[in-house]
Amino acid sequence: MAELESHYDPRQLLSILRHHVLGPVLTAESLTERVRTEVANERDAFEAFADRIATITVDSPRPPALMAGSVDTSVESSAAALLRDGFEATVMAVPHYDDVYGESVEEHASAEFGPDLASLLSSKTSTTFTQSHKKLLVAAPKQRARDRDGSVTGSTRNCTRSVRDDAISRLSSTTSTRVSFQSGTANSSRRSDA
Repeated sequence: MAELESHYDPRQLLSILRHHVLGPVLTAESLTERVRTEVANERDAFEAFADRIATITVDSPRPPALMAGSVDTSVESSAAALLRDGFEATVMAVPHYDDVYGESVEEHASAEFGPDLASLLSSKTSTTFTQSHKKLLVAAPKQRARDRDGSVTGSTRNCTRSVRDDAISRLSSTTSTRVSFQSGTANSSRRSDA
């Protein structure tokens, strides 16, 4: 240590320690907080989407086909546009959506809910939006919200903060002790010269 002190200014060493050790810890904390915020926004968006789905009226039953091919399948479900608009206004409206996902309604809904439920949001669907579909489609975003909630809360968050707080405390204590030690050494050598 004496060899290091003869070549380096202790303040420079402390500056390096703060920059290369404390800096990354604080950067990691900032990034972790940003991700937590994004995940919380997604959780809230899925909850809002589930609430919107609950307000959508199911389609009226279509009359049975008299002959194969006699039902017009080009007609979009009346609920599909409402479902798609609701998905865009909630799940796809989080501030980080384009940066993180950047997918179409169909792509993102399929990734989150699977292709069968996602097809209900498609502009090309002719599937009748039934009470059964509604029940499944309300449950899916609620589950995605719970999944996000689990990643925002719990032991992972507490552990991360505990480790961070401990590291900052130890490093701060070390740098404070080092500064005090250097100051004390300098003062005692000045006193002996007098």
